[in-house]
Amino acid sequence: MTRSDRHPGRKAMKKAIKTGIIPFEAHLEECPACREEFRLLREFPLSGQPPLKKPPTQAVDRFAAIPLLYKNTRNVRHIAGAVTFDSWSRQPVAQLRDAGPGLTRRICLEAGNTRLEVMAERKRDGWEFVARVYEAERVSSEYVLRIGRKKLLPRSQGFFHWSSKRAPKALRLASNGVEIDFEGLKWL
Repeated sequence: MTRSDRHPGRKAMKKAIKTGIIPFEAHLEECPACREEFRLLREFPLSGQPPLKKPPTQAVDRFAAIPLLYKNTRNVRHIAGAVTFDSWSRQPVAQLRDAGPGLTRRICLEAGNTRLEVMAERKRDGWEFVARVYEAERVSSEYVLRIGRKKLLPRSQGFFHWSSKRAPKALRLASNGVEIDFEGLKWL
């Protein structure tokens, strides 16, 4: 008992928790402060443990974006984005229309220093998509991707993944205070 003659110290409480032998059990019944401290030390045995590891920045960004799934978008600044690269731009339309499953398309969409790269693959019953957002050449997990009514958070390493029967005509990135609209995407 180090705190005073009457109250057990934290070291004594930790030892009692570890061994299961509580020599000051009668005192805990009488003293609400010591009883609460003992209960907390027993319930949360973090004291004296190595510190928690710092979570990865991408994980923090991803979890910070969760409120964007439910946020009201009325007071948000809208920015229009444009297609800056399209792997189909030099292909004849007839050749693309006749292509079957396995056909891929890569599209880069930009608005300021924000770039959305989308890779699409045609499947027998629809399309598979993978996308990633970059800000100033660094992967960003701060955005929610909206495809029609569907809202997606980035997964591992900032990748969005979704499947659809039809290819989207518009994509929208939403972040705190900004929405970037990429509209007018033309597919077969």
